[in-house]
Amino acid sequence: MDIDDSRHHWRNRYLLMRHGHSQANAQGTIISSPERGLLAYGLSPQGEQQLADTVARWHWPVPTQVVHSDFLRTTHTAARVAAAFGLEMQKEERLRERHFGELEGKADSHYPEVWAFDAQNADHTQWQVEPVTNSAHGAGGQAADEASGAACATACQHYACGRLSALFRRNPGDHIYLHIRTARKPGHADAGAGGQR
Repeated sequence: MDIDDSRHHWRNRYLLMRHGHSQANAQGTIISSPERGLLAYGLSPQGEQQLADTVARWHWPVPTQVVHSDFLRTTHTAARVAAAFGLEMQKEERLRERHFGELEGKADSHYPEVWAFDAQNADHTQWQVEPVTNSAHGAGGQAADEASGAACATACQHYACGRLSALFRRNPGDHIYLHIRTARKPGHADAGAGGQR
């Protein structure tokens, strides 16, 4: 997703990228807690290849900063992009995964159930999942997940705009590349930007 919206009076351009296919994706497991996600569940071999392919066919603006969640999967993803452009990496805890409460460590087939509740009520805490509204407004230090369908892009942009306006009000003219984690829905690609998650 490329966010370049003058309504927010930003002077930078922001590119959002989902991490590459992870070991958690390969296992079909929900990993959203720092206790599990910071030191384990990095990229899978498939994710490594995705990153190599993405960097090789790069067609977005060349980044001048790389900012990423401190989860291992996003750190690995950010490292590949930063290395490709000779940039330093900046960890940012506020870009972390949305916490999935009692579903932590369970099958990722539970995601659609959460999204169904999200679509009905963004404040819900079913299974002690972090509410979308907490994520979008920066509470709890977790990144926003999307609900479903057309609401997906809107929720992601709401998250991004709210979180980014708090993080970056400096360095005019920069292209800031952000690595965040949003739960992948069927049909959405990993390790992409410019419209992919």
